[in-house]
Amino acid sequence: MDSYEHELRDLLRSAEMDLNQLSSGQNDALLASAVAHLNEARSILPLLSLQKAGQTDVRVRLTNIESYNKQISELEARVERARDASARTALLARPSLGSNANKSSVDQRQQALSTTDRARASSQELRSALALAEDTLLVAGEAAENLNRQTETLNRVKSNLKSTNESLQKAEKSIK
Repeated sequence: MDSYEHELRDLLRSAEMDLNQLSSGQNDALLASAVAHLNEARSILPLLSLQKAGQTDVRVRLTNIESYNKQISELEARVERARDASARTALLARPSLGSNANKSSVDQRQQALSTTDRARASSQELRSALALAEDTLLVAGEAAENLNRQTETLNRVKSNLKSTNESLQKAEKSIK
């Protein structure tokens, strides 16, 4: 196995181990360690790509790199979920005055976090819809250009047919 590939696998394994140990109470340190491992893995991926450039089977090389890239992305998503959960836990754990006030405060915080989660999801859906709308505009613009070219072509054909018809009429008159 190549040295970059070996190092990349070790980094991914270490990041995964850090994420699996998050319930041990050292969440901030483990998250920081996982992020450091993933950042280093991201920096090694292009080097691995260059190292594997000499391989004869391009499909195998690309599949391996895509697989590593997907694994890194999945681990990064786990880090983000762990950060959100940690922030949520910290927010809900804040003390407030009195037990009734505490319960009410926790309920309000939980409701605020739910609203924030829904707002984030809505924002992502809006970004996706905007990207789709932009793609649709590009396709519509290309279709309009194609229709314009086809209209010009049909107008030229019509003009040529008209000219040919006039020539045929002249020829017909001269024959008679």
